[in-house]
Parts: sequence; structure tokens; C-alpha cells
Amino acid sequence: MTPRSSTRQGPLNPHTSKDAVVVEDPSRDSIRMTADEADLSAIRMLDAAADARENHDKGQRDE
Repeated sequence: MTPRSSTRQGPLNPHTSKDAVVVEDPSRDSIRMTADEADLSAIRMLDAAADARENHDKGQRDE
């Protein structure tokens, strides 16, 4: 496996689009972040997933 350069640093910033979780411009390259940034990314993804489930239960669907 050839090493790839990291194209993004820091935690992810997902958002909810109706019943979907969206991460803007995800890279095909590796994502490099600290353990704390990874924890924050996970928390943000879980929060966005909870919002998406809530929207799904309300009948809001992402096209």
C-alpha cells in the first residue's frame, strides 16, 4: 500500500439533510486527526445520526 498524503485535518463537521447525515467533500485520501478530534467527530456523527432518525420518524425523507 502506498502512503497517501492527508488532505484534511481536524474533526469532521457532519450535518443532517432530512433523514440523511452529510459530510461535505469527503476525501478519497486518508484523513489525519488527533484522538481528541476523532472523538469529537464521532460525537458529531452520532448527534447528526440521531437528528436524521428523528426526521425520518417525522416522515422527512432525503431525496
